[in-house]
Amino acid sequence: MSEPLACRLKNLEYAKLYCSEQVKADLALTLSKARHKLNMTQKQFADTLKLSQPYIAKIENGAANPTIGAVGAMLSVLGLSLITHTE
Repeated sequence: MSEPLACRLKNLEYAKLYCSEQVKADLALTLSKARHKLNMTQKQFADTLKLSQPYIAKIENGAANPTIGAVGAMLSVLGLSLITHTE
């Protein structure tokens, strides 16, 4: 039986990898949903940001690591902002 996630996340290296992938997946889903809601194609979105469509596709597939500045620009174009929580 697999160790529960909460226990695995106590391992710092595992937690870093897991959270890194989770953030990329969350960003990919957020950008894709928001872009579709605005009826924008990947090409239109890329052109607005002066980026390439293949790069947008990689971001939306979780295969790219955009800078925090690039993330901010993408969210701005979509009318969104980044909100973080600390508990």
